[in-house]
Amino acid sequence: MNTVAFVSLYGSVFLLLAGFIARRTVPSAAAVPDRMAAPRLIAWLALGVLLRLPLLWASGFHYDTGTYKAWALTASDPADPLNLYKEGYFADYPPFYMYVLAALGTIARVLDWGGSAHFTALIKLPALLCDIGVSLMLLRVLREQLGDARGWGLASLYWLNPAMIFTGALWGQTEALLCLLIVLGWRAWRAQHIALAALVFAIALAFKPQGALYAGIFGIALLISGSLRQVGTALAVGGATFALIVLPFAWSRAWDWLPSLYLSTAETYNYMTVNAYNLWALLGWNWKKDAGMAFGLPMQIWALIDAAVAILAAAIHLGLRLRRTTEPEARGALMAWAFVLATVAFFMLAPRMHERYILMLLPMLLLLDPARVRLPLILAWTCASLANLAYVYYHYIDLKQIAPADTPFIRVSSAINVAVSLLTLLYWQLPDWPDRVAARLPRLRLPAWDPAPTPAVLPRWTLQQSLVVAGFVLAALAVGLYRVGTTNYPIHGLKTDGFSVEYRYERPVVASKALIYAGESSTRLRLEQLVADQWVELIPERELADFYKLHEIDLDKAAPSTRYRWHATGKNWRVNELGLLDGDGRALVPETLDHPGLSDEQARALIDEPATWLARRGYMASPYFDEIYHGRTAYEFLHRLPIYETTHPPLGKWLISAGIDMLGMTPFGWRFVGVLASALTVGVLAWAGWLFNGTLRGMLLTGGLGLFEFSRFTIGRYATIDAILGLFILLGVLFLWQAFGLRRLADWRDGWRPSAPLLAAGASLGAAIAVKWSALYAGIGVLLFFVSSTGSGLVRDGLRHWRPTASRTLGAALAFAAVPALIYYLSYIPFLRCLDHAPSLFSAEGFWQVVKSQRDIYNYHSQLTSTHPFSSPFWSWPLDLKPLWIYTGEGEPRSVISILGNPLIWWGTSLLVCAVLWRNLRAVRSADALLVGSWASLYLPWALIDRAIFNYHYYPAVLVLIPLLGNYLLGLGRHPRLRWLPIGCLITAGLLFAWFYPTISGQPAPKAWFASLRWLPTWWML
Repeated sequence: MNTVAFVSLYGSVFLLLAGFIARRTVPSAAAVPDRMAAPRLIAWLALGVLLRLPLLWASGFHYDTGTYKAWALTASDPADPLNLYKEGYFADYPPFYMYVLAALGTIARVLDWGGSAHFTALIKLPALLCDIGVSLMLLRVLREQLGDARGWGLASLYWLNPAMIFTGALWGQTEALLCLLIVLGWRAWRAQHIALAALVFAIALAFKPQGALYAGIFGIALLISGSLRQVGTALAVGGATFALIVLPFAWSRAWDWLPSLYLSTAETYNYMTVNAYNLWALLGWNWKKDAGMAFGLPMQIWALIDAAVAILAAAIHLGLRLRRTTEPEARGALMAWAFVLATVAFFMLAPRMHERYILMLLPMLLLLDPARVRLPLILAWTCASLANLAYVYYHYIDLKQIAPADTPFIRVSSAINVAVSLLTLLYWQLPDWPDRVAARLPRLRLPAWDPAPTPAVLPRWTLQQSLVVAGFVLAALAVGLYRVGTTNYPIHGLKTDGFSVEYRYERPVVASKALIYAGESSTRLRLEQLVADQWVELIPERELADFYKLHEIDLDKAAPSTRYRWHATGKNWRVNELGLLDGDGRALVPETLDHPGLSDEQARALIDEPATWLARRGYMASPYFDEIYHGRTAYEFLHRLPIYETTHPPLGKWLISAGIDMLGMTPFGWRFVGVLASALTVGVLAWAGWLFNGTLRGMLLTGGLGLFEFSRFTIGRYATIDAILGLFILLGVLFLWQAFGLRRLADWRDGWRPSAPLLAAGASLGAAIAVKWSALYAGIGVLLFFVSSTGSGLVRDGLRHWRPTASRTLGAALAFAAVPALIYYLSYIPFLRCLDHAPSLFSAEGFWQVVKSQRDIYNYHSQLTSTHPFSSPFWSWPLDLKPLWIYTGEGEPRSVISILGNPLIWWGTSLLVCAVLWRNLRAVRSADALLVGSWASLYLPWALIDRAIFNYHYYPAVLVLIPLLGNYLLGLGRHPRLRWLPIGCLITAGLLFAWFYPTISGQPAPKAWFASLRWLPTWWML
């Protein structure tokens, strides 16, 4: 998984969790019954493990994981075990973790995983186990302190923390073990188990040099606050533990070997800071050895002094406070504050810091007092540390280059870290400062932004609603079909393995342009003219491999001549027309033809439609972008020819072939079904306005927004399958709403029981999957919805009441497994007809051909690594940052076609999703949950795709947000001051559609018009 995908997905989960905790100030449900305590814990742990599991096999930060692997194999060498610190061998860790690596190396040797990705997962396993241990300890403490609901929530902020998951499961580092030791030591110290605390902190010191920070705080504070006996016990136990760990490695080495190891580790990175975006990075000293002098001392020395003084002050303050505090919970809070402040001082002020050294404060933030400071501080430090970690990892791993020493991002990130450090100090001294500030600010009265209410029972559907839907469909059809493609296109043609045809004229003519209407297959073609009894080449032999493409070739060197000759060589090539034009664009139809080897009828097929000999028709007369795949395959389905494009299931191309069958193999014919699907989508959106609002106003607003959506218009006007995909997915979501949101059910989970809307939802999803596999993302959303809904029913009713769950499971299986599978399988009828012997769909051969097709589709997409200059990262889609340029014409005025979203709709829905998520964290609204959940299932999986992806992949997700946008605009419009908003937004969307029409339709326009559309630097192609 790439860095941006991780931050987007895992960061979103964390922010939603933090928002949920912040919004649910009062528990919304009673405590979980004891019988469900164990299943709840198992489910909670399973969720965190599942989030980490896919990352374990990733190579991670290969330098670190590779080093750990080498140490593991060396330490587990049966011939020379634990001999890591030999002369000339790089090993800069203290001894404790070498024992762990030796155990892992032994396992890898036994299982022969030395060169396997399983070894990488094994190396990352300790971090996962340590995270589990920390999370369980935090859960126990927090539930004791704050109660069940709040305890689970805050403990989840560590267990699902993206910074910890990133460092352990993806990167492959070991900070989780130090976190475990710190929390263990904190618990023991808080309970006055001094011997156990000393043992744990001694292990921390023997694990990493950073462990000295926490062991030092423990030692100094205990020296001030503890009795002589406690101090002696700590020294004895800690010293003995440290000695036992170190002795197997140190007994044969010099007395100063271990201090030298610690010092040499520090000397390895002799810089002010090493990718830790702290105060020194803010000053531009990242990766700088010599940052100057101050008062006669190098800045590195001053940095060390600053950090030491701050840490020493924290330890002394803790010791003094502990002398006066006996209550365990208060002592624990003091210790947590000391660890947090010392970690901040260490990271922000000490030299030679790495980006990961701040992470040890994350578990301690959840133990601070008062409890109100925990959520804002862990949220702030998680975001700040993840930004630091991700930026470094992104450069080293994704870009495969050394992380930069100084960039604007580093300065901003460092400034944020300084600000969060000051915020931590502020919360330490004034934990109620937000209330104090709020009390001094004026109260702002904002209008309620609830959506328009969904009626409990929809009014009766009447002729008026039918006419509105039909009107929208006809309007979208009329706008979509205008200049979508020509019908004046040659239909007859010649199919041959090669020919030579001479055009003869009574008088000399000058051909200025050649028009070649290619058909199927490919050929090599050249054109000659007779000048002074010599054949002169006008078009050198060239290959023509494009399907049903009009090739326009200027003939700059043509002279007056009465004879022109075409030569073509190729197997089974079809050409529909070969035309010549004069300088005024008039067709030069020959009076006679010389055609050795061809019949008169065959030769005449090359010139029998001269009315189609028109130049500069651009996209109107030729396929563009991906039409060469889907439109071509639709034609092949119709004529049972060998199939060219097999990377998607057949249904979308089968439907496109219906338009070709009715209207001919013309640009208008192969694009008609896409326009029809796009127009029907507008009608379905108008219906959605009725389903969610129950008013004519809702239908007009939602249908109107759909009519003016750029991507719907453009995607529908060229012969690809995405318009059909969007229609089926939208239908599936709306039918699902009918099944759950509009039926009167005693229990909403009974929506899973068989019903007409549920079966229609399954059929729509099956049709969408039969168009394109990306619809499976919607299926994942349905599966998660089913599991969560039935699981909540089991939690509420217990396993003994299994009958409702059984009937719901049966309905879900019928609607979303059996029906989609049947539709998907039947969609292969045209595919099989094109194969040799045309096996029946219900024969064994037909079945295995369908299975083979699934394997071919999977292999193609899983192995695709190609890039594309117009691809765009998934995170840029909601922001409409990079349009997809799919056509550009020649000459002036300029003609282009780009896929982009209507800014009002794409930017508006992006803001709305964030606002709706925040609103629903307190009280979930079913319509919001369905639409935003559908959007998430259609959009977020693209974060996991590493191949080239494009903004049109976001199109189905936008469609399901348009009803949400319409509903909230209507809700805001109920406010007296905002009554203009719904109609204002609709008019604005329409004006934007008119303004951007040239760049989304191919309509020629002056350069100045296109220049006015380049709102963003990334819209340069508009």
